[in-house]
Amino acid sequence: MPHTEKEILDTLRSDTDAAFAMLLERFQEPIYWHVRRLVVSHHDTEDVVQEAFVRVYRGLPRFGQHSSLSTWVYRIATNEALRWLKRRKVRDFLFVDAGQQATAQEPYIDYGNLEAIALQRAIAALPPKQRLVFNLCYYDELDYEQVAAIVGCKPSAAKANYHLAKKSVKEFLTANLNL
Repeated sequence: MPHTEKEILDTLRSDTDAAFAMLLERFQEPIYWHVRRLVVSHHDTEDVVQEAFVRVYRGLPRFGQHSSLSTWVYRIATNEALRWLKRRKVRDFLFVDAGQQATAQEPYIDYGNLEAIALQRAIAALPPKQRLVFNLCYYDELDYEQVAAIVGCKPSAAKANYHLAKKSVKEFLTANLNL
């Protein structure tokens, strides 16, 4: 069972390396999938996640507990993913039809599932901030306070972005799946 934030923070007082190992155990998988939804490629996601955790490790001794540990880790990972996207100028995803060979920049979806393809296309069509907020709320199941802290906005703005994104996704799916 992953360690609690309290256990990690208690350990941090006496042993940074042990606290970091506990933090990795708790956050490595959810952060991987969070970054993967932003960056898409497995290889690039691994690079971004590694750099994010290097930044977390370096900042751990100075973690001021102004936010929760999970919010802090997600914010670092999000910022690192956004930095990577800006450097690469990756803005859109390319989709292939079912049966074609997937490329490194494609989403991790089952091409035999038309609903999954449509959902990923709908999410990819969202403006960047709405896409980020949607992913954090829908996939990572974070509340508006946590999302706001990660994205750098007010909770009311996170809520508004999520609801706009949900509306856009629903409209896209309705139009493309004849729901």
